[in-house]
Formats: sequence, C-alpha cells, structure tokens
Amino acid sequence: MASSKPAKMFPIILDISKLNEIIEILKQYNFSESKWFEFGLKLGLIHPTLEAIDANHRGNTSRCLMECLSKWLSKAHHPTWQTLASALRKIEQKTVAENIEKIMADPASQLLQHYSSRISGATLSEESVDLLHTEGLISEETLREVKSCGYTLTDDVMREIYTAVAYDHNKLKSFASILLRSIGT
Repeated sequence: MASSKPAKMFPIILDISKLNEIIEILKQYNFSESKWFEFGLKLGLIHPTLEAIDANHRGNTSRCLMECLSKWLSKAHHPTWQTLASALRKIEQKTVAENIEKIMADPASQLLQHYSSRISGATLSEESVDLLHTEGLISEETLREVKSCGYTLTDDVMREIYTAVAYDHNKLKSFASILLRSIGT
C-alpha cells in the first residue's frame, strides 16, 4: 500500500562553490550588508572569528559579508538555504528570508539547482532561447542578454529560471522539454 505522505525533498547542501550565488541573491533581495556581523552570529560563527574578519576588512561591509559567508560555508554542518533564511529571520531580515524560502528553498527549484552545474553555461539554440521566453521562464530583457552573449545560460539566467519554477512548478517540465529539444537538435 502506497503512503499518502508527500515525498520528502532533501535540501540542497550549500558549499563554497555557491558563495557568489548566495551573495548575488542577498543583493537581489536587498539584504543590508551592514548587518553582516549579527548575521554571522546567527549563522553560528563565533565572536572571535567575526572580530578577525572585521579587523582584516574594517569598513568594507561587502568584503566582511563575503568572508562571513565563506567561513559559514566552510565550517557549518550541512549549510542550506533554509538555515540561511532562518538566520535572516533572526536579524529582522524577514523579506529577504521569505524570498529565499519561496525561491531557493522551493522543492522544484531545489531539484533544478541540483542539476544547475550541468545546465549553467550550456549553449542553446536561438529557438530554445526564444522558447524560454515564450514559456515565461525568462523576461524579454533576459532574452536579449542571452542572445547577446551567445545563447549561454549564465548564473543570472538560471536564478531567473529558479524563480519562474518556484512560482509555477509546471515550468520545470517546460524547461526540461526545452533542454531536451535543444540537445536533440
């Protein structure tokens, strides 16, 4: 007899290779870099580590945030989008946390993220890129950008696709179909 419980999705475990993506997402959702120290504490970093980061990069909040996240990704036990969002909530960055939970921690988006290293950097046909726009996976502005850079799926494009998939899980099927069609041509 089949269980009626939905299948549990295992969260994406973040690592140092995701540092730039995390920083870009925090920027996209207007995270206040000035809160980096408090954020680091909520991520589980110890005070002396954060003091050392501050001493080494005093006044450069962007660099301090990057170093803080780098330490977290290197030292944390299974860092995930969910733990990142939880720390954001604890420092009153609720909107940023909600956006990360909605987009990056969404099960369909996480499934796509699991394969993103294989997909990101792929070069698609013009027809496939047009279909990404037609299916609502990328905006018209992104369509122009992709066409201008040789029909390549950059990290920025993938983040836009994650968002589309998180808001409409049927778009994951559309994206897979477009990729398969592109590979077959």
